[in-house]
Amino acid sequence: TEPEHPKTSQPSPAEFTNLYSYLLTHYESIISIHIPEILSGTYQNALNAARSFPDRKISVIDSKTLSVSVGFIAERAVELITAGKPHDEIVADLTNATRRTQLFVGIPNLKYLIRGGRIGKAKGLAAKLFNIKPILNLDEQGRLVHFAKSFSKKGAFAKVLQLTTDFAALKKNPRFVIAHVNNLPVAEHFVAELKKRFGVENINIMPVSPVLGAHAGHGAAAIGISWSE
Repeated sequence: TEPEHPKTSQPSPAEFTNLYSYLLTHYESIISIHIPEILSGTYQNALNAARSFPDRKISVIDSKTLSVSVGFIAERAVELITAGKPHDEIVADLTNATRRTQLFVGIPNLKYLIRGGRIGKAKGLAAKLFNIKPILNLDEQGRLVHFAKSFSKKGAFAKVLQLTTDFAALKKNPRFVIAHVNNLPVAEHFVAELKKRFGVENINIMPVSPVLGAHAGHGAAAIGISWSE
């Protein structure tokens, strides 16, 4: 509702350098997992900072996913570290895991994407005139792309759920996590339906981070998916 749209910026190379320097006083190596390079300069800044430590082992990973789906990659890292796996084996496993995540996002209001410059004003106006509610997902590089559309908020979230169901039905051992921007009722509905359709027990609900929330806007909700090979 504020006239000024929030601005976002990635951490600088200096901030990564300081963090890596501190971590290397406590750990032998670092695995640094980030949102897609194609969407943010964060990955490149982390990579540049890692080059400041040529004699130390720092691996920077492009997760090729966003929001709660990055959590699947982080959870896998914790599992492998806890199991005592060596650094290079963990990096190889996580790089492979980046190909086993997906995200379906329902956007009930394009106003925030327009304000943030993520879509043009002309497209936004056309979508508003026809009451189009886009459903987004991720391409192979982690770029958010327009995957489907609906003409009502209720229809958009129903389509997110159906697209997720159809996609996950083809995967082995699918896991789910829900993200939302002040839309807990829809998030809880997603959980109830996915538990019923797939027989899974644990599905976490997470609020979207402020950075992503600034672009997705109030009321957005998403389902993140991960699966086994």
